[in-house]
Amino acid sequence: MVTPTFLLKQHLLILQKEKLEEEEKRLRAEVAFLKAQINPHFLHNVLNYFYAQALPLSNTLAQGILSLSDIMRYALDRNNDKEGLVWIYKEIEFVKKIININTLRFDGNIFTRLQVTGDDIGSLKIIPMILITMVENAFKHGELHKPESPLQIEAHYDEKEKLFSFSVFNYKKKGPKEISHGIGLDNTLSRLQMAYKDNASLVFKEDEQTYKASLQLKY
Repeated sequence: MVTPTFLLKQHLLILQKEKLEEEEKRLRAEVAFLKAQINPHFLHNVLNYFYAQALPLSNTLAQGILSLSDIMRYALDRNNDKEGLVWIYKEIEFVKKIININTLRFDGNIFTRLQVTGDDIGSLKIIPMILITMVENAFKHGELHKPESPLQIEAHYDEKEKLFSFSVFNYKKKGPKEISHGIGLDNTLSRLQMAYKDNASLVFKEDEQTYKASLQLKY
């Protein structure tokens, strides 16, 4: 005969197991995130040196190095709020820096389109490096050299629905692809799920030619 006490114990065991699994998942994501920041510590210092050396030779090159140094510092920044969040507009500022760096890298021979529409996003916050990672993935794997098929980045906030949307669309690169480093989209998805539960959705759609990552956050 199954007693109420037995059922209660079984229920508590299930809850304990779920809690342990959630904690293990959180720790794995944090370890992956910290591992991704070991190299940027070194790069940040080196890039500042390179900036000083490049400034007398090429202002364009020096500014590119400075932008990259800023991104490294942002990736390492721990001066977020008590919940570990950053302003979304700051993420978008650094998305623009990544676009600028890659434009320099390919001597202007890439085509991108960034659109920020809808209501004011100045009051919104997000866990860091989410939007940046989505854009970095497109630069690593996208074909961006044709004006008729640019990298398309769209950010939109609907005040009425309290819904922030961010999407990155690109055509796929043919031939050899860059090796991926950093936290990656899988870790990004795990971080979103832990931070926002059912209030976050990150969906990937692709076919033989195109790839699209779409993020939605409910505030």
